[in-house]
Amino acid sequence: MLRLADAGPELLRKLHNDLLVLAGQYDHVLLDLSAGVDRAVRTLATHGGPIIVVTTDEPTALTDAYAFIKLVNSQMSGLDFRVVVNMATDRHVGIHTFEKLAAACRNFLQIEPTLLGVVRADDKVKDAIRNQMPLLARHPSSKAGDDVEKIARSLISG
Repeated sequence: MLRLADAGPELLRKLHNDLLVLAGQYDHVLLDLSAGVDRAVRTLATHGGPIIVVTTDEPTALTDAYAFIKLVNSQMSGLDFRVVVNMATDRHVGIHTFEKLAAACRNFLQIEPTLLGVVRADDKVKDAIRNQMPLLARHPSSKAGDDVEKIARSLISG
């Protein structure tokens, strides 16, 4: 069985091109790629639309987010990086986390990612996962659910 991370450059290019063709049939397409900076993630992330980078306030998560942005930006400039801060204790902490990442991007990469949104930490997420149900189906009025809906509306409206 071939894992995506083990795919060669030719197969990745073909997959990337096929995804672009399929994406043309839809208003919006989201690819949920693994964390990290392997070749597959970098190749599939450069699809021409916004690149959503999800991070937390953990130092290693911020370092990984910065490394990802740096590597992808070095492959192709002018990309639209948008950041979601996940599992933030509150919106203020989420915004502060984003500002740290954005400052590093400005200072060292001369690029300006935008804050797409903050998803607050919420025990109802764990409950939905344990029950194998979508968060918005199980807890439609949860804090995290409200935050996810706000982010989705922002993406749809452009």
